[in-house]
Amino acid sequence: MYPDVESLLVAYLSGRTGYRVVTELPEDVDQHLPIIRVNRVSGTSVNYKCDHPIVDVDVFAADRPTAHDLSEEMRSMLYLDLPTVDCVQPSGVVAGVTVLNGPRWLPDKNTHVRRYQASYQLVTHA
Repeated sequence: MYPDVESLLVAYLSGRTGYRVVTELPEDVDQHLPIIRVNRVSGTSVNYKCDHPIVDVDVFAADRPTAHDLSEEMRSMLYLDLPTVDCVQPSGVVAGVTVLNGPRWLPDKNTHVRRYQASYQLVTHA
């Protein structure tokens, strides 16, 4: 069975940053800023050993500079640090990370928050 990449990233990012990391936003997201959301959006296994999930990482903050800086921090942690640390979580192992889309500003329906999003492809295994 392949690891639950969302649970793996929630545990890794929240443990290393101290920020609130979720898979679903609370109704009152603007009361919990900054907040990071991870969401598997696609991906597939290329062999029976490894999964290649594609994950969006959204950063929500009160202002655009904070959202941008935090999104860049997430990129650094995922792309540069995650493959070099012994990232073994109860749900699996991350063996590699590729940045598919770097951090970019996206409008959000909640006008009280600013949002940046980036997309990553991971290589995971049990």
